Amino acid sequence: MENRNDLAHWYPRLLAAGVPTPKTVIIKTDLPLIQLLGGERIIGLDKLIREILDAGDSLRWPCFLRTGMTSGKHEWKRTCYLEKPEDVLQHIANLVEFGECAGLFGLPYDTWAVREFLRLDSSFTAFNGMPINRERRFFIEGGEVVCSHPYWPKHAIEGYVNSEADWAQKLDELNSISPI
Repeated sequence: MENRNDLAHWYPRLLAAGVPTPKTVIIKTDLPLIQLLGGERIIGLDKLIREILDAGDSLRWPCFLRTGMTSGKHEWKRTCYLEKPEDVLQHIANLVEFGECAGLFGLPYDTWAVREFLRLDSSFTAFNGMPINRERRFFIEGGEVVCSHPYWPKHAIEGYVNSEADWAQKLDELNSISPI
């Protein structure tokens, strides 16, 4: 049964609806990637790495790496921000570890997505240098927007901002939304 929360489920629907999105390459795997956490060799891992490298080459480095369920943004330099090809294996392992720690039974990692890294004019940084931008989550049902929420509410960032004294004001501006 397909998981509706998996990027492999919802991303193609966004594309079909004409929603602007970063360029994305979806990769499916059935590898037992949890074995990476024990330092075990995984037969077939080279193929997954090659697919991620090819996607990074086509989208241009740096790029954004995530599983179908999470990106681990709070640890972005070791998880989702894929700066150079040499980092692929370690970032896969770090995302598997992050997913295993999330929730009671961990998160699946059979879907991987390599996404275009959007260089935006960031207002400030948090979580060891991650750029914070205008970002919202929209929930759609039957082709209609049901609700939207800021991706970064204040309580999610407080204590993790790098240095900007006026970050809360900047975040308020980022989180504001105006009718189109």
